[in-house]
Amino acid sequence: MSPGGLAKLAAIAVAAASLAVPAIASANTVSYTGKAVNVSAGQTRGLPIYVGFELTGKGCPLGPHCLDHASVKKLEAVDWAYSNCLEVLDGAFELKGSHPVGAGSPHAFSARGSPEGEPERQVTFAGRIQPNGKARGWFEVAEVGCATGHIHWTARPD
Repeated sequence: MSPGGLAKLAAIAVAAASLAVPAIASANTVSYTGKAVNVSAGQTRGLPIYVGFELTGKGCPLGPHCLDHASVKKLEAVDWAYSNCLEVLDGAFELKGSHPVGAGSPHAFSARGSPEGEPERQVTFAGRIQPNGKARGWFEVAEVGCATGHIHWTARPD
């Protein structure tokens, strides 16, 4: 190959790399998954309780301004149980909507509402993003006569 051909090939490689880098650096959403910790008797039927949500912010997850105007959405948990209503089997929920994350430390967020199609079920979900990028918090589910109590969780980016 001629020196001019090598120069063109090198220019194409540099251009391709420069196009790929902004796409990586501008990623705005990261999924978090985790599990419940220190579960009390009756809060599960023997299965691990899994938790998940999506964090959206400028340059997340690694950007220095990720949490400046961040929000969380798709808050969900599966395999929890009501400790005072043993006849109800393991449960699951997803809270829709966008919920702001505090810009200042401790970067806390919370949501309260009913999952779609389940108006009798009330979910409270709270957490915070730690300086190391991991998250922790708790959730509670209640409906007529039944409640989980606080179920604490930890999560990390996928």
